[in-house]
Amino acid sequence: MNPEWSWAAVPLAGAAGFGVGRRRSAGPAGPGASPWARVLLVTDPEPGDVPGGALLVAWRLVGSGGVLHVLAPVVLPLSVPLEAPPGDETDRATAVLRDVERWVGAKGITVHGHLRRGRTLRTLVRETMDRVQADAAVLHCKPEALPDLVGAVAPALPVVVPY
Repeated sequence: MNPEWSWAAVPLAGAAGFGVGRRRSAGPAGPGASPWARVLLVTDPEPGDVPGGALLVAWRLVGSGGVLHVLAPVVLPLSVPLEAPPGDETDRATAVLRDVERWVGAKGITVHGHLRRGRTLRTLVRETMDRVQADAAVLHCKPEALPDLVGAVAPALPVVVPY
């Protein structure tokens, strides 16, 4: 690990028994390119701020020429219908997506935001992984949610960025 990075990323591929994802197959990678063509950054649904360390990890994983997908999940309790009008949590998730798109877009990386509403974080992550066919997933969430999420991103490479 590079000592100048102030964050700690823990790749769980070998420890969890998963493969290392689908690597780019089109030609040799140029300078600064990464083997990960599509990376999904999963933001925590509660704080409503841009996860700086996780964003840096995702940016370095995707490198040049890749696509960064950012999931801003909104987990709704059973007492709230899925068709309910957007609330404060949706506004926070939208602000996170806007900030990430502005920062990463300025770095020259293609970024796609995904604002998803649902009942469980695991389901939202799994559905988004299936939709975008991500090669790696950067997980920035509470430690108790990690076991569920690592399984939800398989067979992609899960990378955990602690709080």
